[in-house]
Amino acid sequence: MFSMMNITYRLGESVVGEQKGINGVYGSLYAYGVKTLNIFKPQWFLAENVGGLRNSNDGKAFDRILEELGNAGDGYEVTPHLYKFEQYGVPQARHRIIIIGIRKDLGKVFRVPSPKPYANIDVSCRNTIENPPIPPDAYNHELTKQSEAVIERLKYIKPGENAFTADIPEHLRLNVRGAKISQIYKRLDPDKPAYTVTGSGGGGTHVYRLLEQKAHYAVPRD
Repeated sequence: MFSMMNITYRLGESVVGEQKGINGVYGSLYAYGVKTLNIFKPQWFLAENVGGLRNSNDGKAFDRILEELGNAGDGYEVTPHLYKFEQYGVPQARHRIIIIGIRKDLGKVFRVPSPKPYANIDVSCRNTIENPPIPPDAYNHELTKQSEAVIERLKYIKPGENAFTADIPEHLRLNVRGAKISQIYKRLDPDKPAYTVTGSGGGGTHVYRLLEQKAHYAVPRD
């Protein structure tokens, strides 16, 4: 018997995506988690997804998921909560719904942890990267190779802006129509937590900062 199970399911409801929710390509993946709960009946489980899950299909997707998770196995007391990681001392504005399910026969109740103990932590990019500073000889800490056009484009993009909100000269603008991902050539704001990196990939979707007039995109360690 498992004492704990982690369910990381994928739905198409990211706020920077198309928000297809349970009707999307990945909408049924959470059902495999439900099947696993029915088979192994762990004492408790943790399920995680993006914050936009609450609004998928006018909220119907979220209600359905909570109902099916709660009815899985011998029944679970489910507690969903939207966690804003920067409120818990994490230097990234990563907002995720985490659902904790505890088997009803255990008679336990999950209480959402308070962010108050972390209220005074400086979660800005500047503080996180500079204190303590990353040693120049740190392993794999190298400026990435970027074209002169990319470096020149970034000079016109202010911290927190992206390629579509910045005032960029015509010859440096992107010839992209219908772009939905606001992270394209988005620069970190040093006085705020980092934004969440998307999994979409493609040109310009790195976490950019400009160091000594050279483009650098942050790696997970940064």
